[in-house]
Amino acid sequence: MSLIVSEIAAFVGAALAGTYIAWSVLERISLVAANQHLTPFSSYASLGVAIVLVPAFALLRRKHHHLRGTRVNGCKLARVYPHRDPILGLDILRISVKALKEYKLLELWDKLLNTYGTYWFNSTGKWMLITTEPENLKALLSTRFEDWPMKSLRQQVSILTLGPHSIFAVNGPEWHHARAMIRPSFVRNQIADLECTDRHVENFLARLPRDGSKFDMNKLLYHFTMDVSTDFMFGYSTSILTSPTQESLEFMTAFDYLLTTSTNRARLGWLALLKPDRKFDEYVKITQQFVDRHVSQALAQEKMERPYIFMNEIIKSGASHREVRDQVFSLILGGRDTSASTMSSLFWVLARRPDVLKKLREEIAELDGRKPTWEELKNLKYLNMVLKETLRLYAPVASNMRTAERDTVLPKGGGPDGQSPLFVPKGTDCRFSTYSLHRRKDYWGDDADEFRPERWETHRPGWEYIPFSGGPRICIGQQFALTQMLYLITRVLQTFGDVQPGDDRPMLHEIGSTISMVNGCWVHLTQTSLLNRPNAPKIRHFSITKWPHDLHPEAVVGLHRARLHDPIPTARARRLQPIAVVVMIRALRRVLDPGRDQSLHHVAMAETGAAVVTGAIVVERLSKNVNEEHLYEIFGQFGHIKDLDLPMNRTSGTNRSTAYILYEHQADAEVAISYMHEAQVDGAIINVSIVLPRRKSPGPPLARRGANIDPRVPFQNSRGGGPPSGPLGGGSGGGGRRRFSPSSRYGPRSDVYRPNSLSPARSPGGVPSSRGGGGGGGGSRYRSRSNGSYSSRSRSRSPAPRRRGGGGGGNGAGRYDDRDTRRRSRSRSFGSDRSNSRNRGRNYR
Repeated sequence: MSLIVSEIAAFVGAALAGTYIAWSVLERISLVAANQHLTPFSSYASLGVAIVLVPAFALLRRKHHHLRGTRVNGCKLARVYPHRDPILGLDILRISVKALKEYKLLELWDKLLNTYGTYWFNSTGKWMLITTEPENLKALLSTRFEDWPMKSLRQQVSILTLGPHSIFAVNGPEWHHARAMIRPSFVRNQIADLECTDRHVENFLARLPRDGSKFDMNKLLYHFTMDVSTDFMFGYSTSILTSPTQESLEFMTAFDYLLTTSTNRARLGWLALLKPDRKFDEYVKITQQFVDRHVSQALAQEKMERPYIFMNEIIKSGASHREVRDQVFSLILGGRDTSASTMSSLFWVLARRPDVLKKLREEIAELDGRKPTWEELKNLKYLNMVLKETLRLYAPVASNMRTAERDTVLPKGGGPDGQSPLFVPKGTDCRFSTYSLHRRKDYWGDDADEFRPERWETHRPGWEYIPFSGGPRICIGQQFALTQMLYLITRVLQTFGDVQPGDDRPMLHEIGSTISMVNGCWVHLTQTSLLNRPNAPKIRHFSITKWPHDLHPEAVVGLHRARLHDPIPTARARRLQPIAVVVMIRALRRVLDPGRDQSLHHVAMAETGAAVVTGAIVVERLSKNVNEEHLYEIFGQFGHIKDLDLPMNRTSGTNRSTAYILYEHQADAEVAISYMHEAQVDGAIINVSIVLPRRKSPGPPLARRGANIDPRVPFQNSRGGGPPSGPLGGGSGGGGRRRFSPSSRYGPRSDVYRPNSLSPARSPGGVPSSRGGGGGGGGSRYRSRSNGSYSSRSRSRSPAPRRRGGGGGGNGAGRYDDRDTRRRSRSRSFGSDRSNSRNRGRNYR
């Protein structure tokens, strides 16, 4: 009864409004024709009222049509969102934009659908319908397919991004023609041929780090699917995985921007005109030029690798250049974005579900490491269930839309309980949320929000599961995409047995034509070969921990593995290599024969020309709180440590930020570098690199007997170039590298040499030389060392000790004192530059 009353009221209101508008217009026309004039008030009042009544008349007329159709078809009215602004719907637009910025729009729709069911809402002045009823989706996509073409918002999105001839934008005969052109590309023999896919999967596996470092798999997956899609279409690949070009990277950036921006612009409707986007037009040109160039190159190819190439077949059909380009865009969208989005979600879940990963590994292990065939992929039951569950929770196309071509009826959505038929007037846009449909607890159980692949052992889905849409417009490349994803996942898990999360950020989705992960898919991968090693170190999860200064040395060290940006040793590590080489040789000497003379490694270096040290690593940028016990605990998990040295600062009692570790086996050192390079220890990002062998610099040329001897200069036959002043042969000549300490910091300057180190390497072993320095020949053989077993630099400004051959003439440089590779002292020395040394030598002579 109330429906009839509402219908009559709407009819009467529309009739009155229409009558007044018609009377006002006719009156105005008749007065103008009679050349009569009205008073200003009457002239503008009637016309203004008529203008105001025009939208009211249209609204009432549509309302009457809707109510009459509902009554005639035996339907009931659906719920309506309680708008505060029922005219333009700016209230729901405001909360939708807020949710979109927070990447929670899908969750907002899900909440509203759970609250209201199928309901009407006003979107920028136009009333729309949204539903998740499987029966309604069956009518939209299948049984009433002709009533619901791809128009309005969805068509605008496709035209803006893919072009007006795209298969996602056309309807009727043009759509049938486009689908007929594409269908031969996805026949069974094309799908089962895994040679093309395998080639790109191997390229993908080659890009994955083998050292357990953190990386974003999401980006690599988009590159992989881009290579496969272009190879499938053009007969050759863009090779973004192996040799990316600036052009291809710009295309991917532009294409991603268009997919996201076009959806938002279409969603805003006419409000998008208030905010023009010049960048959008620029990116459209970039994508079109990219595809045009590859279409031309594909046409110029004389010999193709495969007998069937999509580009050749579509050109043979008589398609225009614009049609070819639009269909290429469509296949890039369907072949790249959907598969990459799904696989990113799957690996994100596997990194957080070790139980699922374990079952997958057990099933894939039945292949015995061989590459699977198409039939074997279909027989991997649990893998197929995992993929189905991923598509259920994270369907790449999270929502879609159709537009009523004529007055029609949906099976459900009417009445207070939403179970009655619903009348839908012509021109109505109907949105359906796949995201919410796949989470309905009345179809999937109370654990619908949980990732549980085992549900597919008994569940036989109907229209409540449509990750690839349904009906005549179902995804034509569905089986190709499933095969591609199954094959890549299998090969990844054959190569890498463990997947762990690289961060603890939540999964957030940005909504465009497909969904994409905002935070990426950061994971750690571990090779299967490492997991199968009997003595392989266990991978442990660490958390970032700030050490208090009073932390007990035996406390557990907090670690957080970070991404390995570059496996090449850092510049600082290369500068430290000469020091580290000496350190490792001294450690080996002490282990093999503690009583041997220190000059043993000098002889070895002189004979072989290179210092080869295995199992030696250098750890840099340590925080001041780290001690040797911490390092033994952290690095000891990777293998037996033969020796470890952490040089300490005697003044402050803290370490000097660098440590040297010698493993018993080289393999343990490599594993330690893989897991610990750029890890975070006590809030500091450390550098861990291997000590590489370094060739010895060539010695100076030998002097000929009797050459360059000046009889006027005494003591020229001595090694020092001056009178010896002790058993080590230092002379009194100038030119040695003498460093003077400023009196403001170190007190009054003394001319007597006082060594700061008690190390045997620095002890003069005789009478200290005078201020003039020793004889010619050039200072100490090696730079200064501390008391520890490894060499390190002192921050003091004391002069370097002179050993055998130290002295005045010359520049005072040691034999192995390489200016290009040695690590400089952090304090500024006085009179140590080469010009001052030469001047002092000349003054002595």
